[in-house]
Amino acid sequence: MHHFARISDCACTRLSIIFAGPQLCAPQILNCNGLAQEARLLRIRIHAYLTSSVSSATLRCGLSYCKSSSLYFFCTRRFFRLNTYVLKCLYRRCTRGDLAKESERERERERKAYVRSDSLQAGNCLGQMLFNDFLPFLFDLLIASSLLLAYRFTDCKAQEELCRMTRDSLEAIRAASVACKNINEPVHMPMPTSAKICDAVTEYNEIGKPNDGPTIYAITPTFTRPVQKAELTRLSQTFLLVPNFHWIVVEDSIKKTPLVTNLLASSGLTYTHINAPTPPHYKLGKNDPNWKKPRGVEQRNAALRWIRNNLNESHNGVIYFADDDNTYSRFLFKEIAKVKRVGVWPVGLVGGLMVERPICDKATGKVTGFNAVWKPDRPFPIDMAGFGINLKVILEKKDALFAYEIQSGFQESEILKQVTHRDELEGLADGCSKVYVWHTRTQPPVLNTETLLIKKGKSSNQGIEV
Repeated sequence: MHHFARISDCACTRLSIIFAGPQLCAPQILNCNGLAQEARLLRIRIHAYLTSSVSSATLRCGLSYCKSSSLYFFCTRRFFRLNTYVLKCLYRRCTRGDLAKESERERERERKAYVRSDSLQAGNCLGQMLFNDFLPFLFDLLIASSLLLAYRFTDCKAQEELCRMTRDSLEAIRAASVACKNINEPVHMPMPTSAKICDAVTEYNEIGKPNDGPTIYAITPTFTRPVQKAELTRLSQTFLLVPNFHWIVVEDSIKKTPLVTNLLASSGLTYTHINAPTPPHYKLGKNDPNWKKPRGVEQRNAALRWIRNNLNESHNGVIYFADDDNTYSRFLFKEIAKVKRVGVWPVGLVGGLMVERPICDKATGKVTGFNAVWKPDRPFPIDMAGFGINLKVILEKKDALFAYEIQSGFQESEILKQVTHRDELEGLADGCSKVYVWHTRTQPPVLNTETLLIKKGKSSNQGIEV
């Protein structure tokens, strides 16, 4: 038994080396904590399996040929070739499906076919390397033969279990080998170290600084909920990178809340903070789905009224509806700044698609259609995050507002049909081929324990703003 443990150790170690990759050798495995642990686990599993499942006749095959653990580190090309052959035999069996469901006759026929195939491969391997180094090759051939014989004369369920454990361990070893290769990855600096000023450095230095471009007026409706501060914090960090930015935050509440007031005051942004409560009969119930009633109507309309009351034709700007449940790239705002009247672009992770986008003519840049599959019959099948309107258009169309009494999902179409037509849309973001905004929607947190604490008159955030 002691000798067979050595056979399993050396054979399985070399097998794991083959699967981990051709550039990995045994000393590297034993010196890397993750690989060493998985290699030991693999050897222990296979050794335990073989010693409990293999007949004594099979066990005796090759016991006297492995007298030293020095084979542990003997990883030359000939061993790689032979162990590749052994491993392919094992892995081929792993992927053959459920052997337990095959008839005895089919298993016998397959076993004979494998014996013929394996014998032929072993013979070819022996012929190639017989004259190079006979004795080491003979040792490894006997070891491989004992492993194959042990595998063949065990029951199907035990074979499947061995396959599963071997595959799992080898996959872990392969993953750990990749991690080991990355330990010397260099640090990448955000700016070049050379004295030459390149476009990347110039752009980096100008991030968030005012320029001669239009001001982007981003309208964000928000309401009180556990993730509100997290959502607004994430948005504010992105908006800090945008030059000429004015954030209009509209709370769905009777009065302005301290949470939003304090967040905006410390944001470092130019902002306007207003509140506009949704009428009670238009508010969603506790268990109502999001689509049952229109959301953000009162808040967006309040922001549009503020804009018309405080801005005029002398202002150069673009209106963008930046909901707080989206994720924005700073490159999106470069596209928004290009809007002349009404511009459109793709939105990721919305409408049941990876990306919902306008279809643009490559020659003219005009929008010819949309790829939407959710209510594609909408006048403008587009998400709220997928368009921007020039300030002059909003000032021209003084009555353009959102509405309550419309079909679910038609809010975007409601405002757009009042200010433009399909053939007037400007396809941006490289012909609507780049995604710079995603409808990610933060998942509501599970606060069952917090609810129990509140019922007892306690809370985990007492006196703490979260």
